[in-house]
Formats: sequence, C-alpha cells, structure tokens
Amino acid sequence: MGAFKHIGDEEHYRKVYVRNTPFPPKDQAISALSVGHICLPEGQVYPTQQAHFSTLIWCEEGMFQIKGEGWDLEVVPNKIGVLAPGSSFQTLAGPTGCRGYYLFVDGPEIDRLLPETGLWQGVFPCNKIPTDWLEWIAEGLADLSRQPGLSTTAHSLFLQAAREAQKSVADPLVWKACQYIQAHWHETGLNIELIIEHLQTNRTTLSARFKAQTGKTILGYIADIRYRHAYQKIQQETTPIATIAQECGFLDASYFTQWFKKQAGQTPRSVRNGKK
Repeated sequence: MGAFKHIGDEEHYRKVYVRNTPFPPKDQAISALSVGHICLPEGQVYPTQQAHFSTLIWCEEGMFQIKGEGWDLEVVPNKIGVLAPGSSFQTLAGPTGCRGYYLFVDGPEIDRLLPETGLWQGVFPCNKIPTDWLEWIAEGLADLSRQPGLSTTAHSLFLQAAREAQKSVADPLVWKACQYIQAHWHETGLNIELIIEHLQTNRTTLSARFKAQTGKTILGYIADIRYRHAYQKIQQETTPIATIAQECGFLDASYFTQWFKKQAGQTPRSVRNGKK
C-alpha cells in the first residue's frame, strides 16, 4: 500500500488513516484510532478540539505547535510530543511548515496508557520512531479484525518513545524526578522530601539539577501540572469545585480558589461560566 510515500511532485501532502468506527471495539481497553503523515505549510493543522485520546507526535522537519489553555508545546526534529487524553488544544504548523507523523490512541482505559509507559504530556528527545510500525497500523485500520494487533503495536510505539526519550535525556535523575511527580501530582502529601527519599538523593543536588534542566523549581513544576489539570477539570466537568480541589492535591477548597485565581487571573467559577 505504501501508506506514507510521497505523492508525485506535490509540494504539500497529507495522508491520514482513521479507524472506520467512531468507538473502539468493546474488547479493546486501548485501541488505535488514527495515524497520519502530514507535510503542510505554516498555519492551522487542526482546530481546537478536546482529545478523548492520547497523542504521539514525531517531527521530521519544521515544527508542530500545540496550543492549549495556558500551555503550549513546540515539537521540532528529533523530539516527540505527547498529549494526554482530555486535553483541549489546537495544532499549527510552524513558520517553515511541518512534516511528520502522529498517532491517536483511545479506548475505555486510555487514562492508564501514559502512566504505564512512563510518559506524560510534554516534549521529549527522540532520535527515531519506527515509522514502519505506523505504516502497518495505517494499512490495517479499516479492518476491525486486525484491531488487537494494531492496538498492541500502538501501545508498543508509546513504550518505544519512552525508551528513546529516557535514553536521550541530559539528566536521568531529573527524568526520574519528573516521572515520580507525574505519577503522584494529585496526592495531597506530595512534597520535595518524598521525592528525594524516592530517588535516594539530597535536596540541594536535586533542586539545582532540576532547575538547570527544566527551568523551573520542583514546586513550580508541581504547581504547573496541578493548574493544567485543575483548569481542564473546571472547564470540562460539572464536579463541585471543592471536589476538584481535592482531586488536584488541595485539602482546603478556599485556599485552592485563591491559588487558582492567582494562576488564571480569574476564579474557578468564572472559568466554568466562561467569563473573562
């Protein structure tokens, strides 16, 4: 089939393959949804959407710009971008356009995909993604009988991306710290002491290396994660604000409201009501 071959002399091309049913097979906890190879000039690739899937983006040339509410990611060559399910975002091609691949994975247990594979929403170093695996997924998406094998391959791609990223990171200690924080950000008891105990290091060493690699303090990094999740929950759910506060690691709902307003410039209720 040659799913990802260049089409003639076209300057810009887009090859996108989508599963032919809107919902994943009932027997597939995690399922391949869509895969594409795109080469586009500067501008919008996808309008704002709420993703009910995990996304893997690999850039070959140019830049993918992923913009969410209060956050953005830039995926350039030798980097992979990862988006968590539930994220609202739009995708743009950078100033020189973009060429690369993406993979969407959904299913009833999609929330466990990133924690299981050791990834989280962000941009990571990655020298190579096995594009032949992506092509194999593309060729089989129209055939539901092949979904089990395709889904296993899609899961393996996320695992491979995590291995490539971990192999390429500049500081393995900071990588492990980020992994721990990403797995425990919602816990009210999360603090620096727990992190350094888990990593068997000391506060001075970890704090200095963490700031050097991420540009943020450890507490600032935790706050950024909690804010993104809190904003998303407030905007997309009808759950009481006090419950969301607890789900994001805050015992005191009043303190959470003050903290959120400082981050967002508006109260949680204003965000929920769509006010500015």
